[in-house]
Amino acid sequence: MTHLTRVHIANVLNDLHHRRGSPRFTGHDAQKRCLGMYPHETASEILDYPNDPTMSALQKFSMQFDRFVEHTFAGQIRQTTKVPGENICGDPSESQQWEIAVPGSPLA
Repeated sequence: MTHLTRVHIANVLNDLHHRRGSPRFTGHDAQKRCLGMYPHETASEILDYPNDPTMSALQKFSMQFDRFVEHTFAGQIRQTTKVPGENICGDPSESQQWEIAVPGSPLA
């Protein structure tokens, strides 16, 4: 990730937690919220990934986004399960769900 930083993602995850009142979120939830809160940075990230025959730029972005979240907030979040939902395009897709380890404690 070069355009979305730890601070951007922390703001997004904290916003999701505050809006929902739940410590659980999915990668797709966070990606959609990033697009709403940081449209230029999110679009720039997506454009950094070329399409290829096996994986679209959006799929690559989604995969890298989830890895970034997992590694950046290790110890502050934990994986729960894969859940059905919609990706950033609105297509049905499974997404990793995470849980904030200490609900109410802002991610930084």
